[in-house]
Amino acid sequence: MNSKNENEFTVNEYLSLKLEGNRTFIYVKGKRFRQCMRLVFHIPINEVEKYDRIDSIDEALELYYRLTGRLIHDEDYPLELTPEQEFRGHCSNIQVWVENDYDTRLLHSNLAFPLLEALAREGLERAKQLLKYEIMKRFESGSINVLLMLTEKKYTYYLDAEAIRQKIEDLRNRKLVHERTIRILISRLRFHLKKLVRIEQLIKSRKENGLDGTCPECGGILILTRERAEIVCTECGLVVHEKIAREHGMSEEFHDYFSTALI
Repeated sequence: MNSKNENEFTVNEYLSLKLEGNRTFIYVKGKRFRQCMRLVFHIPINEVEKYDRIDSIDEALELYYRLTGRLIHDEDYPLELTPEQEFRGHCSNIQVWVENDYDTRLLHSNLAFPLLEALAREGLERAKQLLKYEIMKRFESGSINVLLMLTEKKYTYYLDAEAIRQKIEDLRNRKLVHERTIRILISRLRFHLKKLVRIEQLIKSRKENGLDGTCPECGGILILTRERAEIVCTECGLVVHEKIAREHGMSEEFHDYFSTALI
């Protein structure tokens, strides 16, 4: 745990936080990543036991909403924290996340996955190793909010077609508590499954013709991320730039396919 001054905190060589203008920002490899946001829960003492089996921040949020019908905001239960105190709280949360091997259950999924992916893209080996594992782990966990986030942000493209088929079947067998939400999830997953099947068929066809479209580091499947138009490996998270990808068998035609398929 290192800090250059009271307004900067270094977690490791890839990750740091800074207090700037009364707001806390996360930095990845020296580049500003995102402002830290506060999520406030007010749990009455007589309801604490209901949270004993909660496995993640996201599950706690879902349970809290089911019990109260709303989220508690700062104006409802104001916390008298100075910006410096809040900064130290954010630093502590990120430090604990790293010390627990980047376990995405310890942060809200809207932060945990983009941050883990950003660390992988910047070359942190452990983040590369864990990214797909964490996506699969949370994909299988059953949390509705996490599934919505993973499908909306296209993290399901890191998975294989069979995993998505199994999740669609699982959702079909769910009780109708979240009927509308489940319909949305199944629709998204069917769309992603269709794209993944097309990609797998294309890669199989190219291999049968003596061509390849795999990662030069680990041999994993390459995909083109929709948001940043970067070719990445679904196995190790390596970002393979266009020129390198073409040198390893990804032709102009193959690249064009990815550009149009992952929309």
